[in-house]
Amino acid sequence: MEFYCEKSSNIDILDDQPSTSKRGRPIKSFDDCNERAKRYKVRDLVESRSDSELCYAAQMSKRASGFRTAASIIQSVSENPEKALMHKNVEKGNLQRMYTGEEALALYIDAKLSERSYLILRKQALAAGHSLYPSKYVLRQAKQECFPPESSIYVDETCAYINVQDIVHLTTIRLIKAQEPVFTMTKLDSLTLICKWGGDGSSNHSNYKQKFKAEGCSDSSLFVISFVPIQLRATDNPTNVLWQNPSPSSTRLCRPIKFLFAKETEEMSVQEFEIIRNQIENLENLDCFVCSQKVTVKFEFVLTMIDGKIANYLTSHKSTQSCYICGAKPSEMNNVNIVKEPNPAFYSYGLSTLHAWIKTLECMLHIAYRLDLKKYIIRQPADKESVANRKKDIQVRFKKEMGLIIDGVKPGYGTTNDGNTARRFFINYSKSAQITGLEEEVVKNFYIILSVLSSGFQVNIHMFQGFLQETRAKYLTFYHWYPMPVSVHKILCHAIEVIKNCIVPIGQLSEEAQEARNKDCRRYRLAHTRKSSRINTNRDLLNMLLITSDPLIDSYRQKPFKNFSSLAPEVISFLVEPSFDEHKDSRFELAEASETEETEVFSESDSD
Repeated sequence: MEFYCEKSSNIDILDDQPSTSKRGRPIKSFDDCNERAKRYKVRDLVESRSDSELCYAAQMSKRASGFRTAASIIQSVSENPEKALMHKNVEKGNLQRMYTGEEALALYIDAKLSERSYLILRKQALAAGHSLYPSKYVLRQAKQECFPPESSIYVDETCAYINVQDIVHLTTIRLIKAQEPVFTMTKLDSLTLICKWGGDGSSNHSNYKQKFKAEGCSDSSLFVISFVPIQLRATDNPTNVLWQNPSPSSTRLCRPIKFLFAKETEEMSVQEFEIIRNQIENLENLDCFVCSQKVTVKFEFVLTMIDGKIANYLTSHKSTQSCYICGAKPSEMNNVNIVKEPNPAFYSYGLSTLHAWIKTLECMLHIAYRLDLKKYIIRQPADKESVANRKKDIQVRFKKEMGLIIDGVKPGYGTTNDGNTARRFFINYSKSAQITGLEEEVVKNFYIILSVLSSGFQVNIHMFQGFLQETRAKYLTFYHWYPMPVSVHKILCHAIEVIKNCIVPIGQLSEEAQEARNKDCRRYRLAHTRKSSRINTNRDLLNMLLITSDPLIDSYRQKPFKNFSSLAPEVISFLVEPSFDEHKDSRFELAEASETEETEVFSESDSD
């Protein structure tokens, strides 16, 4: 039997589950919508809720999702909308990165900040949305890297010193680390670090209200022994210089060895110098690895950071008015027929170029005071009155016409005749000669000589020797009645032999860094030391001397440079123009810089 059914054109199939599909365009999620649709969807929410409610809701939503940092940023921006710019710069990569500990410490030193002022600066920067300055902890960690091992440091109530071996090795390691880019292009297995060292005393320091355990002690006089690295070069090739101190007369790399609160007497000075000299002679070479290569560093020290008084102590020369090199007396210095035999061993003490400026200035002034009389020894009351009147007239004219205070007394400090005063006197030689009545040619010649000696560049010995002889002849022609001071005699008669004996240019061996360090000691002791005990005060002072002279920290500081072309043409004619390798680190380049640093130096009760 067959069954038939009528074919239907519409068949509806009914499922157990109702259909959920809707007619029209499918609905998109909020994140998939375009900007216009998003604004339309949140329009009612924005109009019905306040800004603080919306921000707080967004903050809570992010926090609930586990994005706590995003929630904190939303809270920060909602409370201070100005911080939004900082986050925008971070997103675009325009915000400056935070300083490293070394960079922050370099800023700390250059700006002469205290720890408290640094924290205030950091707090204000954070409030303005700038995270440039690291925390106090990071700064202190950077300071700790500047200190030698604790076992090499000794501090008590009256002195503080560091073992020479440890401070020299630390200085070398920090210097090599700062110069690491140079070593990546150079393969050397033996280097020599040349340093100058010396000591100087200063008086009239503050007397703190702290008791001494020992009797008879005082903190009014301070004696400091330091050294300055000058040059790092290949041992087998001295012309291959890997690093050159750009400011050897500055305190920037004046490293402390020892300081003690004591007067600068002959016995004390000789004893302290002998102790340090023995440690220097027994220095061991430093073996270190630089860029995966082993390097042996040797050390060579020259004792030139001393003044004439210390030189007399070390040479057992009793008279300060006679030359410790040849023994010439004042009555013999102007006599060309008397030739004294010099002691070559004393050439190594240098010429004390800073004091040469000051002593030559005083020589010119004392001659100017006596020009009416043309006598060296003044005994008669009328002569003394004449000299006093002329001196007063010259002082008034210098103050009025050049702004210089000449031969003024500074209680506890000596006189106002410091290095900067002497430089201005000789640089303006025409005006100085007009005020004093001296021969302009003589004043100009001394300006050229002193500038050549303190320039820090190599001297053309053959040309300079003739110029020294010419200047001496002119001095004897015009002022034969006034015996040369010791400093002037050393320059005109012994400068050539001293220059020949120097392993680096004579200007780089100046004692100026040691003299200027006296002012730093006063400031650091006042503003950067704890006053809870004398030991704490001395330790903090030693720490500040170490931090402010650290080679690695100095590499991040603004650089002072001496430009060869900035010297006077008359001075350049007696110098050999330097040449530097192109691979030198730009932070230590000499030839390409234009800025110069004038170290303010005050005479500290010098009587040499």
